[in-house]
Amino acid sequence: MSLWSTIIFIYMIKMIKLKCNNCNKEFDQELKHYNRRIKIGKYNFYCFYACCGKKIERPSRCKPIEKICGYCKITFQSYTGKRGRKCCSLKCARKLAASFTPHTKESCKKISISIKKKWKNKKYRNKCLKNFTKNQMVGRIFSHESKRKMRLSAIKRIERNRFDGHQMSPGFNPRACQFIEEYGKQHGYNFQHAMNGGEFHIEELGYWVDGYDKEKNVVFEYDEPHHNIKQEKNDLQRMNEIKNHLKCTFIRYNEKTKKCEFFI
Repeated sequence: MSLWSTIIFIYMIKMIKLKCNNCNKEFDQELKHYNRRIKIGKYNFYCFYACCGKKIERPSRCKPIEKICGYCKITFQSYTGKRGRKCCSLKCARKLAASFTPHTKESCKKISISIKKKWKNKKYRNKCLKNFTKNQMVGRIFSHESKRKMRLSAIKRIERNRFDGHQMSPGFNPRACQFIEEYGKQHGYNFQHAMNGGEFHIEELGYWVDGYDKEKNVVFEYDEPHHNIKQEKNDLQRMNEIKNHLKCTFIRYNEKTKKCEFFI
């Protein structure tokens, strides 16, 4: 045998002919690569990277099917398997979850203890505070029914305030007005508030105060529970401006802590 024939013989031994799994073309591949792939358990071979990159159409496991909603009992299109939904919409899913039996007292205690442990971690606490300070109404899309209900409730509120003879703007909290009236009777103050002559308007500063006694020069502010850290800073700045202008004593009541603070 000549040198060239021995080289060709060795080359033929090391190569093997295979058929592409995608385009059905015959091609040569080294025997060691073939044995390596079979040991791994891969029995598909491709002639080029383009054929290997093409996706082979396989029958999908999830098939479309009609289901009945678990809450409103309306038929809707869903899929079999894990992708399938049990309810027709997110509202029905939330209502269905709320209809289940609530937690027992023991489970509620365990949940509260676990949340308190998590709250001690600074990272978890900062994340919760960031999410809480964000306005949840920004970017929210309301349906036509919810917009209609909001319009009707606003009209009812305006008609009720007009019938009772209360101020139309700015908006006020009737619960706060009742508390200011009771506090004034107990401590000898005659506060002017939204349900008693309207809120006192400081025209030079452009502020309305929740309650004001002209004779004793006392301002009363009622802080609702939704006051966050940013709003507290703005409230302190506003309070200092009013104090410097009127030179009055300031009473601030916090509904969450149920405590009154005096600022002279």
